[in-house]
This record gives sequence, C-alpha cells and structure tokens, in this order.
Amino acid sequence: MTSDEGRPCQRCIKREIGHLCHDEQRPPKTGGKQSSDVVPAASSNSVDPARSMTREKFHDPEVHDDKCPCEEHNYECDYSYVRSDGKCVPSGPERIPNTQCTLGTPGEKYMGSSGYRKIPGNKGGGGSVSHASFAAEPVEGAIVHQIHPFPSDIVQREYFKGSKTVLIRLSDFAIWQSSNEGYTWAQKFPEERFLAFYMHTHTNERVYLITDSKRFYYTTDTGRYWHSSEAPSPSNTFGAQVLRFQPRSDYLIWIGNMGCQTGYENCRAQAQYTSNNGRNWQLVEDYVVNCDWARDVELRIDSSQITCESYANKQGSQLFFGKENALQLVSGLDYYATKTKLFDHVVGFTKFSEFLIYLPMRGTLNLQVSLDGRTYASGGLPPGMHPDSHAYTVLESSTGSIFLHMTMNELPTPWGNILKSNSSRTYFGLSIENVNRNSASFVDFEKFMGLDGIAMVNVVANPAEAALMALQTRITHNDGGTWKPLLPPSVDSLGLKYPCTSVGCSLQVHGYTERFDAQATYRSPSVVGVVMAVGNVGESLATYTKSDTFLSRDGGFTWEEVHKDAHLWEFGDSGSVTMIVNDEELTDHVLFTTDEGLTWREFKFTTEKIRLVLIQPASDPWDIPHSLLVPRWHTASSPSPSQDGTQIVTSIKIENKGINLCDSHKTAAQEKGRACIS
Repeated sequence: MTSDEGRPCQRCIKREIGHLCHDEQRPPKTGGKQSSDVVPAASSNSVDPARSMTREKFHDPEVHDDKCPCEEHNYECDYSYVRSDGKCVPSGPERIPNTQCTLGTPGEKYMGSSGYRKIPGNKGGGGSVSHASFAAEPVEGAIVHQIHPFPSDIVQREYFKGSKTVLIRLSDFAIWQSSNEGYTWAQKFPEERFLAFYMHTHTNERVYLITDSKRFYYTTDTGRYWHSSEAPSPSNTFGAQVLRFQPRSDYLIWIGNMGCQTGYENCRAQAQYTSNNGRNWQLVEDYVVNCDWARDVELRIDSSQITCESYANKQGSQLFFGKENALQLVSGLDYYATKTKLFDHVVGFTKFSEFLIYLPMRGTLNLQVSLDGRTYASGGLPPGMHPDSHAYTVLESSTGSIFLHMTMNELPTPWGNILKSNSSRTYFGLSIENVNRNSASFVDFEKFMGLDGIAMVNVVANPAEAALMALQTRITHNDGGTWKPLLPPSVDSLGLKYPCTSVGCSLQVHGYTERFDAQATYRSPSVVGVVMAVGNVGESLATYTKSDTFLSRDGGFTWEEVHKDAHLWEFGDSGSVTMIVNDEELTDHVLFTTDEGLTWREFKFTTEKIRLVLIQPASDPWDIPHSLLVPRWHTASSPSPSQDGTQIVTSIKIENKGINLCDSHKTAAQEKGRACIS
C-alpha cells in the first residue's frame, strides 16, 4: 500500500500572517473613512515612514486537506479479513451482497474488497477487486468445503480458543497455520525443524514453537505476528515437558538438554525460568525429571514457588541413572532460591484443581495431598487396599473431590478400583470396583463436561478369568455414589427390536482407552445433555466393528440408536450442529444434524472414497459457527496411511443462513500491493 511518491497522507494547515509596510504600501481607503488599521503620524504636517505600519485584520487558521497517496499504516483489515504475518487474509468465504449476482449466470461480477480498508480520517485514492460469483444466497443448511493437501502426516494440531486460527505440525517437522478455520494455509518458518509446540495453558492468545536448536518462536496475539527468541539450551530428550506455564503469562520454566552436544559424560536435563517471556533466564535445578510452577488458577499459593523432581546424586550422565539414584521431591520459594526437600524418594507429583498430589515411595505407595505445596497430609485408604507396587491414576473431577484409580491387577488384563476422597481429601472410600484400564495406565472413566456428577466407566465383568475380558458400561448421576447400567433403547435405527431380551441386556459403549483421538469426548460442554457414543445392546461390549452409533439428549438417562455402524462425531457452534462420519469403511460423505439428531443430512465432499481418521473442530466450539476440519487418509487407491507421502485436510463449513462462494481475480493495482480502498 505504498505510493509512487512514497509520501504519507498529510493534513496541511496554512496561516496568513500580517506584514510590515511603508506608508505608500497602504491599501486604499474605503468610504472616505480612515482605516482603523493605520497608525496616525505624530504630526498632521509630517509623516514618519519608520513609524507607519499597516496590518491586515486577523484571520482564523485555514485548514487545507491535501489528497495524497497512501502507505501501509493508513489501512486496516476489512470486514471478514484478519491480520496474518502483516497481511490481511480472508477469515472465510466472502459473502456476496444480496443485490449482486442475482441473474445466476456465469461470469457475473461485482466490486469486492481487496482485504483492506482505510482507517477513518485518512483520504486517498481507491482500488477494488473483481470477483466471479458462483452463488448469491444458498438455502438454509448450505455447505462449503475447502481441500488442502499437506506433504506428510499430521502429528499435532491445536486451535486458539475463541479464534479462527489453527496450527498443525507435520511429521516432516513443518508447522502450518490457518487464520480462517482451514480455508487457507501458510507454512511458518520453512527453514526451521519443529519438534513440538505448546499452547499457553493460561492465556489463549499465546503459543510457543519448539525447534531442534535453542531458537523458539512465539506469538502473543493468536498468530497474527510471530517473534523469535533464544532458550538457554536445546529442548530435552528425557521425556520431560519442555515448557511450563503459570497464570502470569510471561513466567515460563524451560527444561532442556545440557552437556549433551559433545558427549554423554555430563548429559543432563536442566530447568531454567524466565520472568520476561524468554529475554533472560535463571537456573532452577540440574538433573531434573520434572519441574513445574506450584501456582495454578485454583491453587492460589506463592507464585514464586517451583516444585522439582530431581536426582539426589548430581554427577555423571542422567541417561544411565537407575533406581539406586533416589529421585527427590524439592519445593523452592523465591524461584527456587529457598529450597525445602519434601521427600527423599518419590514416584511423581501432579497438580489437580486446588491441591498438589505427591506419591512418595516408602515401601508402599502412600498418597500425600497438599494445599500449599509445603505441608502435606496422608490420604487414608480403605482397609486392605495398600498395594506394594501398583499404580495410581488421578482422574478428572470438577466437584471438589479427588477420584483415583488404584490398579489391582496388572497385564495382560489390567483393572482396578476407583476411590473417591471426602471433602477434606484426607480419606478415600471405594466408589466402584474392577474398572478397566490399558497398558499406559489410562482408565475407562470419563466425566461429562458441563454436567457435574455424571460419569461413565467400563468395568470388567469377569475379573477372575485370565482370558479375554468381558466389559460392561456403568453410569453415575450422583458423583460416584451409585453406578448402574445404561438403559437400552427399545428399537434400533431401523425400527427393529434388539435380539437381546434377557435381564442383563443393557447398552454397552466403547470408552476412553480405545479412542484414536484422545481429545474426542462423549459430549461437548456447549451442548447440555447431548451425549454420543459407539456401542451395542447386549450383556457385554462387542468389538468396535460390530458396534453402532447412539445418542442421548438427557445426560445419559435414555438413549437412541441414530445410525448403524461405528461413527466418529463432533459438536460445533455451541451444539447447534453435530457431524458424524463412518469409522468402519471408506466413505465420500459426512452426515450432519441441526436438531440434535432428529433428522440427518448428507454432504458429499470428495469424489474418491477415503478413510477418515478424525473430525476436529476448526476452532472453539463455543464461539465459532459451524466449522469443522476433517484430516483424512486411506483412499481406495492408496489403502495405507500416507502411501503417497501426503495428507489432506478438508475444511467444512455449515451455515444456517447460507454461504456465498467466490473466485477472486485481483486487479493490477492489488497485485502491486497499492490498492487504496475508500
């Protein structure tokens, strides 16, 4: 947006100033009357030119507006455009005015926006963009989709909550960004190799891109602008989370490799912290396994307190440390300057809600709970439930109590008991027995977000048998006080009765441990009461490929089969739209509903049948309307993932009020970047 003359838009102000003159320079008299502006001479018979002075009457300053060429700073992004890397890009398909493109014939054009508009108060020349229209105002429920191929598999994906910006990381170490829900994509910093990226856990506008060197990139405005900075060391290879965050957004903890570039003699993980978003770093601790801020949103303790798991013997290579080198738990105030050793030997610690949970190793696992990070109390367990070497899994809760899964039986058929704490978290009681878990210690337990007190689990119906486990689903509506089977529907989606008619027949659903996408849940917090699941009606859970898709509109009290076969699902636009897609076979279409599953409509988005991996909301399901991403692989001609080295992302947008599609044709002025929009 730079002019040929290179001058900014100006406002010119000229003032007319009075001037000195001699007597003969006076203006002529009017009406035979002496001008009041003439200074009389000392004597009527003599005129002294040196004392004669004429001034014009005072005039107010006159403002002259000069119309001049515009520069970049005279413009802002137009409506439906967002700033990305200094440019205004469309936030989605452009809407055609209702009065334009009404004939429905090819080649119709209208004058549209280049993406920029002049900041009010600036004046200058104008420019425009010509668009060819495909449709003017589609009917309700119209769909638009955009396909973008990527050169390799997607291994990480996140969106900025409350915005339309999406980030993905590929297996070729590249990061791509979309600022308009997947409508268009741009690769970020192609010269770098990115190992991971971290969303700030307390500030939705911030994300950090981690490279294979000390350099990292960050944004503080949802990806509009990116900045680079230097970390104190390369990211660690010991499995620790590289960055830790706290409510003060500029305070970070970095865990990186130290002494690992030249050999393994002193290779270790080192933690450092910054109080200014990475401009300066200070040492926290060496030979660490984990370090984190003690402060959290609900855990309102000293914001300078840091808790670390670190090895007692801090010599040699951390790569070769074993159980003989005790893993200590140390808490430090004043950014770890004043340290206090809490336990000599620990299994680990975690933050949960308003308390810290420690697991020291003292012959038996003895759970410790703290509200301030310095003092702690033992959590009493039911009699006979003190395993010597079994594991705990802390489960999610939003009701003030702690839910724990205590493993009672290990591989090949792992299961355990769920315990619930009292209000003071000092005693745990048994909630339900024989709950299924997998080899990674994840449990078939899930709370319904937005509905306090409701959760579902899968229990092992035959714990005494060493063969294949038989799973059954249970639900609680009183926060773990009682559990009961799911009430099955009377007929299936075809109106036929189920063959299972015995007393033990109930609805069984597949749980958390079987999901390809750990972020997928039974329900969305924006859709109160609506729950979806894949399962079957019977005495035990059938295999996934022999299951169907079910929906509940009342928080799991009653259920309805909405479609045969297992489907992936996702909720969008605060729950007003739900999309499902077949998860058992190749497909070329998705199904969506805008009335909580009462009716379903089909949308075909590809000409070649493919296998969908997951459905991902393009952005925050609370705020962004009707937009979903569908990464996919497994085509009929390429049955294995990424056989051709590419992965495709499809952005699908469903609107109740209609969608307009356009092809953009830039004018010569816009191609040069000098379009001034009035």
